[in-house]
Parts: sequence; C-alpha cells; structure tokens
Amino acid sequence: MTALSFVRTLRTRPWLSRAIALAFGLGTLLGTLTDLRLSQSVLIAWNSAAVFYLIALARLMMTANTADMRRRAETQDVGKWTILGLTGAAIGVCVVAIASELISAHDETGFSKGLDLALVGATIVTTWVFVHTTFALHYAHAYYIAIRRAEPPPLKFPDTDCEPDYLDFGYFAFIIGTAAQTADVSVASKAMRRLNLGHAVFAFFYNTTILALCINIAASLLG
Repeated sequence: MTALSFVRTLRTRPWLSRAIALAFGLGTLLGTLTDLRLSQSVLIAWNSAAVFYLIALARLMMTANTADMRRRAETQDVGKWTILGLTGAAIGVCVVAIASELISAHDETGFSKGLDLALVGATIVTTWVFVHTTFALHYAHAYYIAIRRAEPPPLKFPDTDCEPDYLDFGYFAFIIGTAAQTADVSVASKAMRRLNLGHAVFAFFYNTTILALCINIAASLLG
C-alpha cells in the first residue's frame, strides 16, 4: 500500500485517525518529558487512544441507522484489510510492552508495583474490547457492501424483519471472541467463513495470552 492510499484510508476513518494521532502525540510527550519507562509510555498512550476511540465508536453505534451504516460501508471499503493489519501490529506491540511491564513489576514493591499491574490489567481489557469492536465494524461493512452489490447477505440473523444494526454485529463479534461460536447467526459466504476463521484463531491465541498474563499478575500479587 502506498503512502497516498494509506492516507486516504485514514481520511475515511476520522475517529481512528484522531486516536492514532493521540497515541503518537501522548507517547512522544511521555517518552521525552517524563521518567517513565518506554513500556509504560507505550501502554499509557495505547490505553488513552483506545478508550478515546471506543467511546467515539460507542456513540456512533448507538445513534447510527442502517442508512448511516450503508454510507460508511461504502466509504470505508477501501483499506479495510490494512486496518485489520494495523490492529494486529498494534496489539503485538502492546503484548511486548505488557511482558516488559510484568518483568519490571517483579523487581518493584508497594505503590509502584500496584501501578504497573493496574496498567497491565487495563491494557488487557481495552485491547480485548478494541479487537472485537474492530471485527464488529468489519462484519457490518462487509454485510452492507454485499447488500449494495445486490449479493446475498454474508450473515443471516434470526430476526429477518429488520436490518441488523451495529449492536447486532457487535453481538456476533463478541460471541466469536468469547466462545469461538457464531451463536444463532448463520454464516452464508465463503469470504465470511474465512474471516470468521481468522477471527476465531486470533481470539484463541489472544485469550490464551490473556490467561497466561493473568496468572503472571496473580503470581506477582501473591509474591
């Protein structure tokens, strides 16, 4: 992907662009103006940007109608795989930073240790929500792109009397993220099955990593 197409991809996603700017800006300030470790600066910047982005998306999801969703699906179709790739890369960086923080926490005591573990715990939660919210948006846009192209819907929801909204796709994404199942939603296209497979595999490895990190946090607290 060229720099121009990358800029175009971000331009169609203003809230994501602002979150990225916030992460880089805050991370740079913390890294240059404070005595925080690099891993601490990275995690604080990530959590701040992720919470900012998720609040914006929550407002969007609660107020958007199907006409809004169709319009966003069309404008954000370009670069959708790039966004998933960036999400994966960001999460990889976070996992490395979390591991670094846990190593540092072993050598600390009292308030400093508690802050490190709290930062790690907050990162685990915000990252988990961020991942599955990103997939929910991807599912929603794939659904309405198929509708626009007069193709069969790639997902079939049991309530066929109304068009699905963002919360329906959030339900679908978080069920996969927690139980690796599609619940009562049917997958009706090969492309969607492949995306579900990737989501389920990603969720499995991330959830396994979370479990290992939580055990490490518990050991640190007991130690």
